[in-house]
Amino acid sequence: PADASKVVVEPALPLIDLSTSVSVGWKFSNGNTCGGNKITHVFVQVRDSKDAVIIPMNDPLAQKPCDVGAASTYTQRVLDMRFLDPSCSVPAGAKGLVICGIKDDSIGIFLSGYDASTGQIVFGGSMKISDLATLPLASHWAVPDDVILAPCTASNTCESP
Repeated sequence: PADASKVVVEPALPLIDLSTSVSVGWKFSNGNTCGGNKITHVFVQVRDSKDAVIIPMNDPLAQKPCDVGAASTYTQRVLDMRFLDPSCSVPAGAKGLVICGIKDDSIGIFLSGYDASTGQIVFGGSMKISDLATLPLASHWAVPDDVILAPCTASNTCESP
């Protein structure tokens, strides 16, 4: 008789990451470039569907070059909602910043543009990305709309790390 205390599964089951990833870009409301606006980098904050901060702006990995893109290094380009050190790949067709390890139906992204010459946050913007549960498991979505970064004002409050 077979030993009931042992369970053998053959072949081994592959472990597959079923989380979603998104990629986003940003642009300035004045039509200018990062350099034209003197923005050297942006601080990124990511919140889950309950508005809880998952990746805070003061996380060293949440500081990204303003001109982040395909030529940027992996660390400059990726944020992982599950691990301190990102462990996901950059999917083909990804644009700008890649956020992976998403298990929620929606996330909120908050960006603050930093002017290194003055040491001030002078631009900010945010975007809610919804309906992620409608995407196939383990998929990537290059969000077609960019986050709009506008000057910080009383009506467009900008967060600092």
